[in-house]
Parts: sequence; structure tokens; C-alpha cells
Amino acid sequence: MATVGTPVTLSALVQDRGERRGYDVDSLIFPVGTTWILHQGPALIQFEPESVSGRERRAAGEGVRSNSDGWSVATTQATFSEPGDYIVRLRVDNFMAPDSKFDNQCCWSNAYVPVRVTR
Repeated sequence: MATVGTPVTLSALVQDRGERRGYDVDSLIFPVGTTWILHQGPALIQFEPESVSGRERRAAGEGVRSNSDGWSVATTQATFSEPGDYIVRLRVDNFMAPDSKFDNQCCWSNAYVPVRVTR
């Protein structure tokens, strides 16, 4: 539950789960990129940050794996300007990996987060 005008933290655990048999896996696993998107709702949402690329995660020192299981935390502050029921989409991509790029359908996943916003 969120309130109009008050930032709420949205978080998710993310991971590159690609199967790369026959390759040196450690050299092909990169930090994933994340983008928060309004999927459905009565008004636009302000996200801070809206997106973080895999390159930005690596430059920030997040490295290839954030913990022993390979999961990283994707977090944003979402501010809603109107009350109502929203669905926020989180797109997680591995576009930084040399075996993927934006126009490959295989290289991202979506998560959907319902948020109810009150006055």
C-alpha cells in the first residue's frame, strides 16, 4: 500500500539465470540491468532510479554476483500522483552479456507488482 505523493520503496531479487552449457560460465555471467515501468494504472509514476544497466551495476562495484546464490537486489523509489490500483512492471535484462542484445526476445524477463495507492 502506498500514499499519493509519498515515495514507496519497491525491491526485487534479480539474477541472470541463463544456461550457457559448453562455455566458461564465470566469464559470461554479468550483472543484470533493471527497468521499472508503469504497466497499468490511472497516472504516471515517478521512479528513482527508473533503470540501472548491467554496466552501471558493475561500475558501482556490484560485480558479477552479489551473494553466494548469484542474486542482486533491484530497488527503486516510486512516487504516485493519483490514487488507484497500479501494476508496476520490472524488466530484468542481461543485455551486457556478449551472447545477448535488446532485439533478442530471449534476453529479458518481467515481474509484475500490484500497488494500491490511497490519498
